[in-house]
Amino acid sequence: MKFSILINNYNYGAYVCETVNSALAQTSPPHEIIVVDDGSTDDSLALLRECYADNQLVKIIAQKNTGQFAAIAAGIDAATGDIACLLDADDRYRPDYLASLLMLYREKPWIDLVFCRFTAVGGEMKNPVWLSPPGDYDYGRTALLAYFHSHAYSHCWIGNVTSCLSLTLTLARKLELRALGEGGGARVHADYALLLGASLLGARKYHLSRELVEYRLHGGNRWASQGGVTNEERLVHCLTLNYHARHLGARLLDLLPEELATVPTPLAAHRACYRKLCRRFRCKNGALVENRLRRWRHGIMEWLGLRRR
Repeated sequence: MKFSILINNYNYGAYVCETVNSALAQTSPPHEIIVVDDGSTDDSLALLRECYADNQLVKIIAQKNTGQFAAIAAGIDAATGDIACLLDADDRYRPDYLASLLMLYREKPWIDLVFCRFTAVGGEMKNPVWLSPPGDYDYGRTALLAYFHSHAYSHCWIGNVTSCLSLTLTLARKLELRALGEGGGARVHADYALLLGASLLGARKYHLSRELVEYRLHGGNRWASQGGVTNEERLVHCLTLNYHARHLGARLLDLLPEELATVPTPLAAHRACYRKLCRRFRCKNGALVENRLRRWRHGIMEWLGLRRR
């Protein structure tokens, strides 16, 4: 299994080489490290070329400034591995990050996207950290959860910050980040579009509870320094929802039993959302779905008629 580490950089000359070095220092070496410089006006590009011009693992792509969406999309286009690992140019990987991912993807080959925890370094978080399960957790598919409860950001934000995300390259290309950025004018919060889009496309998500990323806090952090949902995030949310909802097709509600079959043990908030969906729309197999929700309340993990996929 080959890992492509994709680093997007804009004016992070003070950090980017440290970030690349953390990728090079992995106990399980990456297949490639692709650094996309999004038209930096500082010394980022010069430093990258000076430090890594002779390193065959590191590929440097320079482009005009078109935003985070385009920078990540350029890295995805250039990647030749099996798994894309996203990394912001001001963050760092712990040395065993790729080794941990390798073990997980091999043990659970049905997983499409993995997100881990991070350790905040260098400052204080102003934006409350997303509340994740206390341990490793298989979210299964979450397309309907994200679509019908997209107004509740806690339900459709199933993931973590950019540097904690890895996903199959096949899924990364289906997300069409470049089209979203160019068509809707979005430049930042690509991680939000990626996570919501992955849910809408039916990706299997998995939470790895280990803190394998160092998330750097400084004056330039958008997410860590904001206080709640911004207008930019709302724009990205609407663009992503409208763009990817077409993939769900006319069988939208008929997918509910299939989606539930992939969730070993749903969180309490998600159980409530699925129950409301079943009662509101009285979709096909609604009685079967409600039966499983009832059994979940009593701790029964499997139900007749549906098998875990």
